[in-house]
Amino acid sequence: MVALQERLDELQDAGATLFGISADSSFSLGAFADEYDLEFDLVSDMGGEAIPEYDLSIDIPDLGLYGVANRAVIVLDEDRTVAYRWVAEDPTNEPDYDELIKAVEAV
Repeated sequence: MVALQERLDELQDAGATLFGISADSSFSLGAFADEYDLEFDLVSDMGGEAIPEYDLSIDIPDLGLYGVANRAVIVLDEDRTVAYRWVAEDPTNEPDYDELIKAVEAV
């Protein structure tokens, strides 16, 4: 999410309204946003509704993690239809941010 903050002006100029969604609590997200001076809203999905809705569940057996949220970037159009989707093959990967900006511009 820090990399998105670094590209926030470009994303907004392309027409994006940015939200970060995480399974963490709103308190954790607030502390994270404060620590990294994030200028976009972070939304807590502790109930886990977004993970199955966007098919973002991942298992990481080596860490004993099952059914956790994978790293993803999803661009929705005005009708809330998925116009662009990037899902990490490995949650340590990040998207191509130039490609993301082009996808936002195309919506």
